[in-house]
Amino acid sequence: MVRRMLLVALVAIAVIAPPAMAGSWLIQGNAGRGVPAGEGGDFLKSGPLIGGSVGYMGTSFEFGVDVSWLTISPNDEYKAALGALGADAELRFLEYGVHARFMGPTNGKLSPFLGVGLARYNVRDKYESPTLDEDRSSTFPGAHADAGINYWVGRSWGIGITGAYHATFLDDDTFPTRVNSSFYAVTGGLLFKLGSSG
Repeated sequence: MVRRMLLVALVAIAVIAPPAMAGSWLIQGNAGRGVPAGEGGDFLKSGPLIGGSVGYMGTSFEFGVDVSWLTISPNDEYKAALGALGADAELRFLEYGVHARFMGPTNGKLSPFLGVGLARYNVRDKYESPTLDEDRSSTFPGAHADAGINYWVGRSWGIGITGAYHATFLDDDTFPTRVNSSFYAVTGGLLFKLGSSG
């Protein structure tokens, strides 16, 4: 309940803040890799991640919404073990939530940032074999933190790189092992600034 209230509060800030701030909209699309953390890294490898965000940026802070999608597959050792059983497995994350970022002062064309966010994570765990097929999917609350740097090529557009850590608060009854509850992400992408600041 507390997490839901925090999500509502952050969404409200993102909606209410624009009229009160002299700033600009920040639209970003990115792609990169997600790497499982913890025990999940022992048998899963990195996978492709794509995402995007829309936020409103004032002098020092940006508030916005974001979404990302990640697919993680078995590593070579685990894949060989699954192959011996005629099986295959896959793990997918769909993240959607809100964030707040502190935008550091621009040094020339470089602009660093630090951010935190709250999100919902739809986790889908698929396992297929000749004797057993499982496809478990459920949505859980989570949080993420990120840091990165943007390079403004022009007044209203640039490129950026971001490193992030995502933690999902999985339910033991749905995912008993809890080994896949978090992941790291490294992405790069394009960003566009629309509005008065710049």
